[in-house]
Amino acid sequence: MPDQPVEPRHGPPSAIAVARATGIVMVVYSYLFGLWPDRHGLRFELVVEAREWVNRPLGIGEDFGPLGLMLLLLASGYAATARPSNLLGRVVRVYLPVLVSAIVASGLVALGSEVMSNAAGVRPSATGMLWDVIMTAHLVPGGAPLLALGWVLCVELFSCLAGALTIALGGHAAWAVPLGQLAVVGGLVLVGEPAGHLALIISYLPIAVIGQLLGSYHAKRAPGWALLLLGFTAWGLIAWAEKSFAQLDGWWYPLAACYAVLYFTTTSRMTLTTWSRLVTGWLAARTRWLLVFTGTVGWAVVDVATDALPFLLAAVLATAAVVLASELGLRASALLANRHRQEVAA
Repeated sequence: MPDQPVEPRHGPPSAIAVARATGIVMVVYSYLFGLWPDRHGLRFELVVEAREWVNRPLGIGEDFGPLGLMLLLLASGYAATARPSNLLGRVVRVYLPVLVSAIVASGLVALGSEVMSNAAGVRPSATGMLWDVIMTAHLVPGGAPLLALGWVLCVELFSCLAGALTIALGGHAAWAVPLGQLAVVGGLVLVGEPAGHLALIISYLPIAVIGQLLGSYHAKRAPGWALLLLGFTAWGLIAWAEKSFAQLDGWWYPLAACYAVLYFTTTSRMTLTTWSRLVTGWLAARTRWLLVFTGTVGWAVVDVATDALPFLLAAVLATAAVVLASELGLRASALLANRHRQEVAA
């Protein structure tokens, strides 16, 4: 079932598509063109210069990766609360790329190919696919998930459920549900420092909550002052988590969160040209597939291609492979969805 950008009830439909398109481009750049050469002791001059002249002056760490992920989660939270939608369909659209890419990653590892791990020097096991499929690999301390970016879709699933609950309950739920999520995050930060990707889930969930708050605001479900207060609380939790978790300290995530919210709110008032709408819509519809295949198909291809090609050409080839795999994944899911609808209709 195609993952088309959701049009909010209030405001132009460009905000979600632009945020997703921009975010996924940043993610692919960060993890294929930035992280891969770093992990393998290569010096890619284009990235080095970008770090020197763009990333460091602006305080955006990890080659725009966190900023891109925050844009994806903002868009997801916004879409979850902007207007009612089919919760089951939304969950399937989030989960299906996890299932398919976990199987693909397991096959690649079994064949001896490299996939992106959650830490340098940690090699995932093909038999660990089950933990990715049931989405617990990122919650277990010391885990080595096959899908190093699968935790992002864990956060998105939480946001989907929270958004559906907000809409279903109505009334004060527009601020009570986000408040409950922020209370849980605050409690987990207070308890102690979690290991692995659980720290990332805790620190990124508030940005998804900010997206939910923006969606509720545009849908006029709660007073602006309450949502603004909760938004600042969410930002404070991001800053608190960064200082509390050693693995996050020094990456300036609170600043990246400010950039993400500013960019998202600015693009909500943009009017796109036809060409721009086509490009952003195409990327937005394939965001989750591009996300999960970047660290699996992309890393496997660039690992093999660098044996015969300069890194830049190998990375471009890997990007093309990620795009192709994502297109196949989206089209296959659309065919399955259409067949299911025909069976139901019959």
